[in-house]
Amino acid sequence: MNVIHSAKLQKSLKRTNFLLFFGSAFLIFTIIFIGFLIFSYQTKSMNSLIVDGIEKNTYANIKVSAVPYKFAETEDTKEPLYFVFDQENHLYVALLNQETYNQLKKEDIEKNPVLITGKTKKIPKELQAIAIETYNEIKEEETLNEENFEKYLGNIYLDTTDAPDHLIPTVLTVIGVALTIYIFVTYYFRRKNTKEIINSFTEEEWEKVEKELDSPTTIDYPELQLYFTENYIVSLAVGIDIFSYQDILWMYPHILRQYGVTTNKSLILVTKDKKFHDIANIDNFSKKSNNKYEDVMSFIYDKNSQMLVGYTKEHIQEMKDTYGIK
Repeated sequence: MNVIHSAKLQKSLKRTNFLLFFGSAFLIFTIIFIGFLIFSYQTKSMNSLIVDGIEKNTYANIKVSAVPYKFAETEDTKEPLYFVFDQENHLYVALLNQETYNQLKKEDIEKNPVLITGKTKKIPKELQAIAIETYNEIKEEETLNEENFEKYLGNIYLDTTDAPDHLIPTVLTVIGVALTIYIFVTYYFRRKNTKEIINSFTEEEWEKVEKELDSPTTIDYPELQLYFTENYIVSLAVGIDIFSYQDILWMYPHILRQYGVTTNKSLILVTKDKKFHDIANIDNFSKKSNNKYEDVMSFIYDKNSQMLVGYTKEHIQEMKDTYGIK
């Protein structure tokens, strides 16, 4: 197995290894973030909140076992407020939207209770008075009053229109997991590709590659992470890619345009092993970068004038007929 000694190659390898570190850190962050979301959006039993004396702005739930009874509306939005009972026959006040109410308005709700969720809000004095009056009318006796109200219903009601929104945390979780997987997959294939390239050379050939790479005669384009040695092209932009000028069969530009303007340009080099090498990737294309791009193409062609240059129908057909390259 060949070993990397060249400082330039070691620097590229460190960048690849950084993906592992970054991926691990991102994974830990994602796990913590998911845990935080689960904790933040976890609902507690409405009864336990009332017993513990916890007031407003807490996500809660009620397992409703009876059809709700409407007794009032909110003063500002005119949304309906209901009396609801849970399985233990505890009484609560809840603001229900039409969709939630329709879920609860069923004949078998006593046998098949429905869990509703929302955020707790403080019961205002006006609502308390209406609740007391309505409840006593239903019971036909003065059961409820200001002194015992909190004992029966607490001082909070459940607003189901302000239920936990699981869409955003779910989307963020999926994005976090997807990015983590992408980072680890990128690291794996870069590492695998690097090993395959390094070990595709014999020990003597590899020594020659590293010696040429560190030679003062090597032409380099640091901003492109591209090096031209006497016999090899070394691209370190994405992992490590090394191949001989003499192995190149075809060279053509790959251009990305937006609204008719060239925003990205790179060179595709097709070698005898039927591999496509993407090098000299230039973003924010300009006149200055175009001159550099032409210099790169000219240098490569001077090293091997037998290659085909340009993306044409004739060259596509020749590559297919002669080398089986599509």
